Amino acid sequence: MINEERVKKLYKVALYEQNAEKQYTDTGCYYKSDYIGKEMLKSLFSGTIAYVILAVLWALGSMEQIEEMLVNMKIFDTLLTIGLMYIGFIATYLFATFLIYRIRHMNGRKKLNLHMENLKKVKKMYERDDKLKI
Repeated sequence: MINEERVKKLYKVALYEQNAEKQYTDTGCYYKSDYIGKEMLKSLFSGTIAYVILAVLWALGSMEQIEEMLVNMKIFDTLLTIGLMYIGFIATYLFATFLIYRIRHMNGRKKLNLHMENLKKVKKMYERDDKLKI
């Protein structure tokens, strides 16, 4: 006879393993601080690359302003401004990364815990059926 409750639990387990397992594998492998730190380090590199690309695009579009700054010898002020803008950009980018990956880790842990509970319930159902057969 088919146990409907077990089939429902097995369906939930299979559904998780097909869809969500790929998304939430990292959350089960890392502590929250390690997971967020890893993602922030990756974001530091990608944010730096994005800033450089944006700065180059701005420089290509503002050649007249750059020439004027070089003629007036405001190189230090220009470099200081670029540096401060970089610090502000990276700080904002890392803050957003922190918030996003903190939420992702919390949601991933919840889904992973729910999956583990379903697996435990299915295991208990099989053990109970095995005891009844004996």
